[in-house]
This record gives sequence, structure tokens and C-alpha cells, in this order.
Amino acid sequence: MRVYTRPMDEVERTYWIAFARVRGIGRVRFQQLEEHFSSMADAWRAPAGELRAAGLDDAAVRAITQTRPDVDPEAEVARLHSEAVRAITWHDDEYPKQLREVYDRPPPTHPMARSDRARTAPVAGRTPRAA
Repeated sequence: MRVYTRPMDEVERTYWIAFARVRGIGRVRFQQLEEHFSSMADAWRAPAGELRAAGLDDAAVRAITQTRPDVDPEAEVARLHSEAVRAITWHDDEYPKQLREVYDRPPPTHPMARSDRARTAPVAGRTPRAA
């Protein structure tokens, strides 16, 4: 996995947010994309063959290529900003330490409310199930 020495820049964060909107793209696939592409922006624009070359299976490639036309990364960022939310990734200092230590940590984008009493919760990922 690429290691960032400083918080992720906002352009890169924009595409993490976009990928978080793709059903079925979680920790493992984020890592595959990150390891293969020079940026998540490049991954977002990649053709299906290049996504397969990154190690994604056909279902993941189909999910990305079918979702991309309906997701405007900049609009996703604007929506979060309008709700006073900042997305964080596992490369940010704000990412909860306890989640960093979990092997199967949640997908990497989480909202953080802009307030004195910030909270975090998953944006995408696991669907709660009845007990």
C-alpha cells in the first residue's frame, strides 16, 4: 500500500469519495487500485482492461464502469461540504487509531462532522443486518 507522509491532497480525496459510492469496492479493492495506479484519479478514469490489470474481478470492474456515469466526484465533495462533513481516509491523521489496527477495516472514506464534537461513521461499506 502506498504510504503518505502527509495528509492526502484534496484532488486525491475527491476520487476516494467517488470510489466509496461504488457498491462492492471496499478495503481490498481500494488497496488493489492504490497499488496499481499512480493516483485514484487515474483509477477512476481507467478503462475496464486497466482495472482488470489492477487485479479487480469482472464484478468489480462492472460495478465501477456502470457507476462512473452517475457519480460526479466534484458534486460528491460539494454535497459533503454542504453537510459540513469532511471525508477522511486511512492515510489521514484523523483516521481512528482503533480502525487502523483492525485487519478488515472499513472502506477508507468516513465522514467527520465539522464541529467541536466530531463523530465518525462509515460512508460506504457494510450493511447492518438484523440479529
